[in-house]
Amino acid sequence: MRSLVPDPTNPWPHDMVLRSARAEPQVLATLAVAEAWRIDLGIPALVPAPIGVVVGDRPLDAAPRALTAWRDALVPTRLPGVEMPYGVRGLGIGDDRLRALGVDVDALHRWTASMPAERDDVPLDEQPERRDIPSTVLAWEAGLVDVLTFPLGGGWAARADSTLLVDETTRRDPARYVDVLLAFAGDALPRIS
Repeated sequence: MRSLVPDPTNPWPHDMVLRSARAEPQVLATLAVAEAWRIDLGIPALVPAPIGVVVGDRPLDAAPRALTAWRDALVPTRLPGVEMPYGVRGLGIGDDRLRALGVDVDALHRWTASMPAERDDVPLDEQPERRDIPSTVLAWEAGLVDVLTFPLGGGWAARADSTLLVDETTRRDPARYVDVLLAFAGDALPRIS
């Protein structure tokens, strides 16, 4: 969505570039285990719920580890050649350790694989950021570069540096998404750092 020269007939600024993606499976796995262990990360529940991912009680160190993993997963790293700027560490422990902690790793992998694929056949004019270009431009002028979506219950958005973190339902709802873009532009979203 970028052109080399301004086009007076196109309301999208020629130098405005935004990237959007769904959270990586490693981040979703971190959220699923935290939710299964009933660790409050301050976000809505995952949709679909990660049922059957955990078979035991959470370990005593699970809450700080999950909170740290959630924050670390959202730390921008701007890796060369990587489209979205996130170095995702997930829970920071391997499958064997997860199994020892009572996580059904196979169920966890099935759950992350069950996420519906992002639709890439949506016409350009129907993309969420193009439905209300003035609101998108305001957010971009306030620093928006990336949009990262999560399969959460509706009504959640936050900011991590130049990234808008938002649930998929809100991003698809034109009125709610405009409100989120305007909140980003007005620096009124909760920040995750």
